[in-house]
Amino acid sequence: MAHHDTNAKCRLGEQSNIMHSRDPNRSSPDLKRTGAFIDREKGAGEKRSKPEFPSGPVRVDKDEIHMLPGTLVTYAKAGMSAMELGQVLHEAAYDNDEPLGHLVTALVDEGRPYAEIALTVFRWLDLRDDAGGKLFVALKLGDTELCPMPGPYVREI
Repeated sequence: MAHHDTNAKCRLGEQSNIMHSRDPNRSSPDLKRTGAFIDREKGAGEKRSKPEFPSGPVRVDKDEIHMLPGTLVTYAKAGMSAMELGQVLHEAAYDNDEPLGHLVTALVDEGRPYAEIALTVFRWLDLRDDAGGKLFVALKLGDTELCPMPGPYVREI
């Protein structure tokens, strides 16, 4: 698989050098789900049998980063693992995550596992399922030791 750093000793849950939790008194980020995202999550509007997972570059431009929470919720509901979602976040948001407080960039540069990157972002955005439960609790983890190489995502061919 791409980006497995065998020299790094990264483990899910190890203490990180940066703060991953949000201040509970701080207002929610601009990336909070909008009514359109909630409608799409509930199936309103156009019907799709299954969301299309990224097969090529998914880098989003700075004007589209606000769509990231809805995309993450859609992928999580379709069964993507935390590790796969972490890879999507690395590719889509690395060095493009100012609304996230540069959280993805910091976690990637720190060599945190992809699964931890996804779980941290899901917690920070407070993404929820249809019943109002926290989505990060229900995510299957996938490979918990696969870590990114620092820097932008590069797909191996």
